[in-house]
Amino acid sequence: MVGAFRCSQYALLASMVAVSLLVGCAMERGTGPIVPPEPLIHEPWPDEEAEVLALYMSGQMCAPQVLYERVQKDLAYIREQWGDSIPRLRSIKVLPRFWAGMVNLLTLRETFWAMRDGAYHAWDSLNESLWIDTILYADYGPVVDLRSRARLNGFRLTTTYERLPGVRIASGIYTTHPEIAYPNLYAYQIDAGPRYLFYDPARDWPLDCSGLVGDYWYFRSARGHIEYVGHYYLTCPRNRIPSWWTEAYQAESQFFSGDEAFRTRDTIPPAAITDLAASSCSGMDAILTWTAPGGDGREGQAYTYSIEVDTVPITSENWYKTRRHYWSTPDPGPPGSPEIWTIRFSEWNSTHYVAIRTRDGRGNMSRISNVVSCRFEDRR
Repeated sequence: MVGAFRCSQYALLASMVAVSLLVGCAMERGTGPIVPPEPLIHEPWPDEEAEVLALYMSGQMCAPQVLYERVQKDLAYIREQWGDSIPRLRSIKVLPRFWAGMVNLLTLRETFWAMRDGAYHAWDSLNESLWIDTILYADYGPVVDLRSRARLNGFRLTTTYERLPGVRIASGIYTTHPEIAYPNLYAYQIDAGPRYLFYDPARDWPLDCSGLVGDYWYFRSARGHIEYVGHYYLTCPRNRIPSWWTEAYQAESQFFSGDEAFRTRDTIPPAAITDLAASSCSGMDAILTWTAPGGDGREGQAYTYSIEVDTVPITSENWYKTRRHYWSTPDPGPPGSPEIWTIRFSEWNSTHYVAIRTRDGRGNMSRISNVVSCRFEDRR
């Protein structure tokens, strides 16, 4: 294949980089575990769903062809065999946490401006080897999106780029809002063969059960045979659990883990902000101040803030129903550093309430901060 690159091993060779990286694509042999051979980074295969599942089931940078073909056949058989009795199996598609082949980087400011000026080349070898052909620069700060023309594992890209000089934080680019439940197809690989868990969320569920409540259909694939294990409708509080549930739910947790580093992934959320304050409530603006928490409790650095505004007090129950949401907030500083941000409101003669939650680079979200308010009177 012209232009193909062997991804079993590559090194980033630049004067500013002294890092050697191992990226193994994997092949499946028989029905046993995945072992690393030497396949190639390749152009995207026709069946995007099967390739994305193979990416995250293998945990490798690029999808193993044998696993891709097996997943493709398994899903076709499941939908043909059980699609009439369970129509949702045909419409539920895989929705990974991160887009394949994309990574978002929060860089040092000097790195960002040097890149924009075409004067930064420390990542050139790595970008070329991973077929990075699009670089997008944010208008609001030192944030860069890198996109490959190949379908590559978003988790692997994150762990690869976060090691580089000039990078503060690396993260995958979310396909959806990470705390809203969507229909999804989860899969994972064990020695016996692939496992598939189809999920259809309930339309009305308590907010504290987000991402859990709904219908699940579980299938096992082994030695050329596919078994429909069972259906489970999960309620909140949780109802009687079938015997196979613990095994099946690994499909969700391991699918989102992406690779071995994530199989014991960070589950510690940032600490909640407790000193949020609003001052200078004049005109339609207010100045918000608070102390930066950490990415893991009060340790490490967080990834982003989410600020919600409403004319009623904000709680965990109405967090996603507020009138206004702000993502383009200041980047979190080191734990304990002071933060300040000016916010503009939308209505006169009303009290506006504000609260913040903090997210780390692995998608963990803090509890809601203390809620502050400002009232604006129309004195025109």
